[in-house]
Amino acid sequence: MLGASSRHSRLRRTAAVVTGLAATAAYTFAVAPGVAHADSTAAATPTVTGITLSATQPKVKTSTHHHVKVALTAYSYAGGGDLNIELSTKAESHSWDFPVPQSALSVNSSGKGTLKPKASATQPLAKVALSFKPTGSATVQKCKGVVESKTRKVSISGTFWMDTQSGKHGWGTAGSKKKTFHFTSRPTIVWEYDTGGVYCETPPPTPCLSGGSWNISGGTQVNIYGNLNSKRVTATRYVTLHKPKGVDRTDNITTTLKKVHFTRHGNTTAKLVLTGNKKKGTTGSGTITGKTAVTGTGLCGKNDSGKASYTYWKTTKYAHGKPPLRVHDIYGAMTGKNGSADLSVTKVTKKPSKG
Repeated sequence: MLGASSRHSRLRRTAAVVTGLAATAAYTFAVAPGVAHADSTAAATPTVTGITLSATQPKVKTSTHHHVKVALTAYSYAGGGDLNIELSTKAESHSWDFPVPQSALSVNSSGKGTLKPKASATQPLAKVALSFKPTGSATVQKCKGVVESKTRKVSISGTFWMDTQSGKHGWGTAGSKKKTFHFTSRPTIVWEYDTGGVYCETPPPTPCLSGGSWNISGGTQVNIYGNLNSKRVTATRYVTLHKPKGVDRTDNITTTLKKVHFTRHGNTTAKLVLTGNKKKGTTGSGTITGKTAVTGTGLCGKNDSGKASYTYWKTTKYAHGKPPLRVHDIYGAMTGKNGSADLSVTKVTKKPSKG
């Protein structure tokens, strides 16, 4: 759909927050997803509502000798466009979301075109001037008999350069302002069509997992979260940059803590102590306390065939240790704020069917 392309990129930060909170508020799986039905007014002739160019280069050596994966996604839709560039390693990723005009991505019906946003939309962070052409036959995706999208592989190359602006200990720049850059990992063009009201997307089932989750909020800028049965921790930061205007950067890193110690007193109160692991880029400590437990049951697994019990604490507070818990990436330290937190526990009471 038209909104699907634009919303997917422009609401990237919202999706990241929801991902973290969904892991935290396990009780939300009690709400069963609705089922949409086909609309008899489905369009007979497909109308293009959005076009997406996607390309990746798995191994790129930056100016500071780090090896990163480069992913580029460009959207064109009625009224506007969007360009997202992501640099990542196995544990850490950083993405930049550039609002660009619809004309930045130009493509004909066969899949030949260019991606050339104006310099004012990307500099001083990036320089992008790419050309692409089709390399194979198009494949069509149908939804209940109605054409939903068309995908075609393309070859893409040209100018690509990205400055992470992460300091001398960061990743430096990727690509080149002068040398030709090639995206080799299955770049594609996707045309999206108006399906006339037919809806086929099905939300993935809630996994049936015993354990629990926690989340520390740093306001609208930072979220730190993890599971009670693991020392893994994920931290996400959202930054609105001053230049170019309107550009957002999302930072994400997953690493480990030294200790995740959870204690529970009956069904009323709970306490979680988190301790950093300096060797893994986490330092300090923090404590989440929970009061006023709420319990219930919900469905999970394929076709909601499994069941689980859940407990979450209505009143949860986070308190810094001395020093506060911090998760470090190439831009510095991420830390939560005293006060806001979430804490929940789940236990599978019926395993889902395998069929």
